[in-house]
Amino acid sequence: MDATTAALDTLDNYTATIDTTDSEGRPRKQSDVLTDVGRQHTLFQSPEGTAFARVGGAIYQIDSGSYREVLAAQFFELTDRGANRNSLGDAVITLAAMARSRGETHRVFLRTADTDSGIILDPCHADRRVISISASGWNWSITTTAMMRRTPGMQALPIPRSDDPDDHDDGNPTLHGRGFARIWDFISVQPEQQVLVAAWILQALRPSGPFPILNLSGEQGSGKTTATRVLRRLTDPSASPVRAPPKDTRDLLVGALNGWVLALDNLSHLSAQMSDALCRISTGGAISERALYSNTDEILIEVQRPVLLNGIEDLANRPDLAQRCINI
Repeated sequence: MDATTAALDTLDNYTATIDTTDSEGRPRKQSDVLTDVGRQHTLFQSPEGTAFARVGGAIYQIDSGSYREVLAAQFFELTDRGANRNSLGDAVITLAAMARSRGETHRVFLRTADTDSGIILDPCHADRRVISISASGWNWSITTTAMMRRTPGMQALPIPRSDDPDDHDDGNPTLHGRGFARIWDFISVQPEQQVLVAAWILQALRPSGPFPILNLSGEQGSGKTTATRVLRRLTDPSASPVRAPPKDTRDLLVGALNGWVLALDNLSHLSAQMSDALCRISTGGAISERALYSNTDEILIEVQRPVLLNGIEDLANRPDLAQRCINI
């Protein structure tokens, strides 16, 4: 479900009481109407101070392009006119300030979240159902109190099936009975190392780390990229399942913020700076960058993600990175 669809699905809940004209019948400023539209959403901030809005079941970062599309779509349905860029910008600045000054503070999760009863997994299906996992098993849930955001590139996880022998639709109970072992038909891993890959998959579905880095190495044509794609599809499907080597720390950070699993393909080497950044992403740590269009403002982001690397050469040639790697 894209941002515009989500906006239209929840339109009636928000815009019925918004006036588009003043007391004298003249059109109100676009920025004021857009701000009123946004005030009908649930505005809040993360513990790091990032401003968010909840629209129906969807969570949007207020300064994101997706949330601007939500505001623009609702404004158009309300007024039958398009919103100009400057008005959208003014409304977003105001709504972000309101989220930080008046909103509650909630943790925001991507793909997987922890709760008092266990783990919530967001399969990114259009109906926004989630999978609740506890010590007693798993089940589908229609609602969740966890603030689960989605990024534009995220795709749906495969629909899981229970251990019930009748719960298979491929007509082949033999394949169903093989269970997890079917993965080795698609990933070329030596039998003695399969348990390490399975452990990485299990950890990648947890909401918090530290996460080991899965480092796949081998000669040309050994299936490294294929294995990386399969593992990404099982844990965090994306429109861009593997990424080219990042040019700098900023590119690496953007990739980590827009997906749950960070998968880097066909690396030939890692600089000392990139190696250190991957260590911080794996075990958790702040990465700082200078804010755009600013000389003194700093962006400080705490991020922790499962990481996949592949390449022909041995990439973990620094002790701190090697200590965090599962080498396959």
